[in-house]
Amino acid sequence: MTQTAELTTSNTTIRSPRILVVDDEVCIADLLTEMLRILGFTPTACNSPLTALELLETQDFDVVLSDFRMPHLNGDEFFRRVVSEHPHLRSRFVFLTGDTMTEGTHDLRSGHGNRYICKPFDIATVQQVITEIVSHEAV
Repeated sequence: MTQTAELTTSNTTIRSPRILVVDDEVCIADLLTEMLRILGFTPTACNSPLTALELLETQDFDVVLSDFRMPHLNGDEFFRRVVSEHPHLRSRFVFLTGDTMTEGTHDLRSGHGNRYICKPFDIATVQQVITEIVSHEAV
C-alpha cells in the first residue's frame, strides 16, 4: 500500500494527489505508477477492475486512470460502477487506451466526455491531464 506524501509549508499541509491506476497489463500499470511517482503524485496500481472497486471502498483517490480494454469488466463498465458508488469521481476519471480506431473506443471518447490518454503515453501528457483535473477540482 502506498502512503500519501505531504509537504508542509507555513502551517499548511499540502497532500500529494492520490492516483488509482487500473490496467490489466502489469508492465503498463508499473510504468505509469513509476511515472506518477516521479511527477510527485501518490499512485496505487491495480491489475483488476474488480480489485480496484474493492480498494475504492476503503481508500480515497483524487484521480482514477483506467485502461479501457480489460477482461471481466471493461473500462466503460468499470467507469459506470465507480460513478454509481462514487459520483464525485465522474470528472476525475481518465481512460487509457491503445485502441483509437474501433467503434467502442470512438463511443467512449464521445459518450462520457471524460479525458483519455492514448497509449503509448508520455510523461508530459500524463502530468498535464492530472494537473488539469486536480487544479480544476480545487477551484
